[in-house]
Amino acid sequence: MFSLDEISGKVLALRERKQQEDNQRAEIRYGPEWCSLDAQIEELTKKRDSLFESVPNSTEEYQAAEAELISAFKEAGVEEHNGIRASYKEWKAVNAAQLLNVLDGDIDNFMAVASVTQVKLKELCKTFPEKKQPMMDCVEVVSREIVGFAFPSAA
Repeated sequence: MFSLDEISGKVLALRERKQQEDNQRAEIRYGPEWCSLDAQIEELTKKRDSLFESVPNSTEEYQAAEAELISAFKEAGVEEHNGIRASYKEWKAVNAAQLLNVLDGDIDNFMAVASVTQVKLKELCKTFPEKKQPMMDCVEVVSREIVGFAFPSAA
């Protein structure tokens, strides 16, 4: 184990060395070579970005139209129209009453998954492989939201 004098001496020496290194970095960062390279980088970046100037960008317009289409799909209650199929994010939950029924009222096994999650339900299915399908049928979609679309491929 090192003494307090040794540790503090090491820290002071490292602090001084670090300060010298920081000063060297600052000299480089604000030196003529760095500034010249920085100017060249900036000029090349502008030149690179200008390559896209001739290409129109309809991203914002597309995003607004897609949001409008999501609203229209919801309002019309459709999942597909003109070859465009909605893709959804679904939130599911286990119907506890239905699961208890599938377990034939076996409250002990039901309590094993008292806060019934899909993960716990899948584990319980391993205990009752013959009831796996009816048990998994207890998983219900509680809400769903359109998050995008699958468009038909261009012909």
